[in-house]
Amino acid sequence: MDEHGYLLEALLDRFREDGIDHVQLGERAIAVSRASLAHMPRRLARFCQELDLQLVQLYAPRRSTWRFVVAWHDEVGEPRFLTRAIVGDDELLSGRADLLFRHGLREIVEEGALDEERGAWLTSLWQSDPRGAIEQIRRMWRRPRDIRLLAQAAKHGDWRAVRGQLPRLLRSARPAYMLWVSRSENLLRKLLTPPTQHVAFSSTLPSELREKMARDLAPAFPAGLRISQSPAADAIPVDATSVAQLQRAVLRALECGVERRYPDALVGRNGALAKALQSRWAQPLVSPILNCAIQCPLPSPVLMPYPFGIVMNRGTRIGSRVTVMHQVTIFDAVVEDNVTIGPGAKIIGPLRIGRGARIGPNAVVTEDVPSHSTEDAVASRRQDKKTASVVNM
Repeated sequence: MDEHGYLLEALLDRFREDGIDHVQLGERAIAVSRASLAHMPRRLARFCQELDLQLVQLYAPRRSTWRFVVAWHDEVGEPRFLTRAIVGDDELLSGRADLLFRHGLREIVEEGALDEERGAWLTSLWQSDPRGAIEQIRRMWRRPRDIRLLAQAAKHGDWRAVRGQLPRLLRSARPAYMLWVSRSENLLRKLLTPPTQHVAFSSTLPSELREKMARDLAPAFPAGLRISQSPAADAIPVDATSVAQLQRAVLRALECGVERRYPDALVGRNGALAKALQSRWAQPLVSPILNCAIQCPLPSPVLMPYPFGIVMNRGTRIGSRVTVMHQVTIFDAVVEDNVTIGPGAKIIGPLRIGRGARIGPNAVVTEDVPSHSTEDAVASRRQDKKTASVVNM
């Protein structure tokens, strides 16, 4: 089993631990109940946080589906991706081959696309229950030629003739208006919440570097990757020198974009004051009222349960999924992902707070904090006493 297999199995294990019934729909999707679908963004965020993964794409191509892309780096530093769709459909949880076959047919007709992988999955479902599959075809199409076309393709595993007939099959499906409504809704959703697909670099890139970037990062852009030199409204601005830096910068920007789109699910639920404090437009108005001064950029939302007395200077860099409590002061520090800073803490740099570290209440931090460690006020006082004793000697 490769890395993708292990990662997928780990995700399914999380579903089992949480009591979520699920069925795999081939190599591209997982079916869960409609009730479980609403909580999927939060569950995916927790899964990525536990395994130190990056959730670089999350969007809803249709009302009953979440599509996500998870990224990580292998042993040699190359980016790797896991792409899946999670479908909320109680009927599919039975695992019946004929129902899965009907679901697959609906998808290819609505999307107007059929690749080899999807065709092979439909053929395997046909072979599991030919009688049930042909019955599902007859329920959706009346014309004998349509039924014969789909049945022959599924039986022999040759879907080439079907690909050219998908628009006609959409028009002749029964009930046709339901598929048209569903397809129109899907197109509207893609227009309103499209996946990120445009990257703009601040300097000129050689053609071979462009090709490598497009090839290596293609799975992170399901809707296609567009690379340009001039910035655009929907573009990710990237400024880096090496290929590895470029790749990491793009994935980082994608991750921050997902957190900005779904802040409550991925970062935590901020109140109205915390949201205003992190808004470029409202911040000048609410900062004096809350006695806060946030001068550094915030690439993604920060969880601020009590946004009072928070100070961050321009030299501070804040990562993703950071929790900052009230009366916190941060000067010239790099705060990495998944860090929790307790109330009254003072972080005076230059220094770095590692991933997953926890800074306790009223702690005074003046040195680097390793990843996944804890720095509290008691440890800080011990360090101060030790320094003072050395000075007195």
